[in-house]
Amino acid sequence: MANQQIARDPSIPVPQGLDEDEQQAAMLKAAKQRGGVHRGEQLTVVPLGTPPLPGPWRAAGKVAAPGSGKTYTVYMITPPKRGPGIIGTHTNQPVSDAGTMPVIKNKPNTQTGITPAESPQAPKNQLAENWLGAGDSDALVEYTEDLQKVLDNPNATEDQISEKVKAGLAEARRVSLLGGDRDNSMVSALMQQVGRAVNQVAKIKSDALEDVIQQEEKSPNSVPDSKFQDRIKAALAAERQRQLMGAGNDGPSQALVLTGQAITIVADRKADAVQDLLTKDKQSPGSVTDSQFSAAIKDLLGMVREVQLLGASSTKTNSALANVGAVMKVVIQRKAESLRKLTQQKAIPGSGVTDDQIQQAMDDLNQLKEQGRRMGVSVP
Repeated sequence: MANQQIARDPSIPVPQGLDEDEQQAAMLKAAKQRGGVHRGEQLTVVPLGTPPLPGPWRAAGKVAAPGSGKTYTVYMITPPKRGPGIIGTHTNQPVSDAGTMPVIKNKPNTQTGITPAESPQAPKNQLAENWLGAGDSDALVEYTEDLQKVLDNPNATEDQISEKVKAGLAEARRVSLLGGDRDNSMVSALMQQVGRAVNQVAKIKSDALEDVIQQEEKSPNSVPDSKFQDRIKAALAAERQRQLMGAGNDGPSQALVLTGQAITIVADRKADAVQDLLTKDKQSPGSVTDSQFSAAIKDLLGMVREVQLLGASSTKTNSALANVGAVMKVVIQRKAESLRKLTQQKAIPGSGVTDDQIQQAMDDLNQLKEQGRRMGVSVP
């Protein structure tokens, strides 16, 4: 990291009402306008109208803070110019010290030919080490401002927001790998904007889910299950990301409430599908295949689990569980009958029924019986 110091001088009293995050952003912008802060230089900014800074600080122009546009006065400390003498000699002093003698004073255990800043024994300037280099910080400022602009745009799409978030996070990771401090105010500012972006994307997903729920309420069965499931999945994914970013836990979020409503709608549909198959099979025995029954049961049970996990409730779905038991009995009876017929056919020479077919039929029947027992269905 370059030996740059872009920070508020801790020895200077803090101006009343100072926004330090805004001040840091203004410092970085001022450093960028100057083309960076060079070795030995120091830069700070204070709100316009603040009394002149004491000591070696010298005013060096003005800068408008990113975002607010508030004017700050830029102050610099610039190191004195050095003379042409050899480092470590009396002639290597400010140019104004003319006529000095080129005397080299060697000291025990002291290396010559290096500056104190380069000496391994020299104490590090922790304040300077804790700030990012000007170039890296400038990039973070730009990414933060770009993300803020797209978030302030009410017509911004999810893709536009996500693109800016990905770019900003990539830059933050790059800076961190190069030694940037995670607690740097500009990194914090960027992460605040990322959190805001995650919340905004979650709202977009929730609004999309609410739209299909309202459409279904106005026109029943107008929204296919697949569309509900896609919107539910997207809303839950966005909500998980929001929680990972530290969203408040002050009760169920809008996304979870809407997800419960949507899952209940789909679960009720699955319950109706099972009931329709039972009615059809009773009216015309054998008209519904085992695979149709199995698929309907699987779909219903999957949605029942989702409803229960979300703490939602549906009278229709709960009553449909009794129908699942009835369906299981029908399918088990069919599997048992199929196994009986296969066994009889195998006893006939040349029937072509193999032991593998018999074993597969037995495995299918035993698996269905075990599922039925777990559901409380009485099976032989």
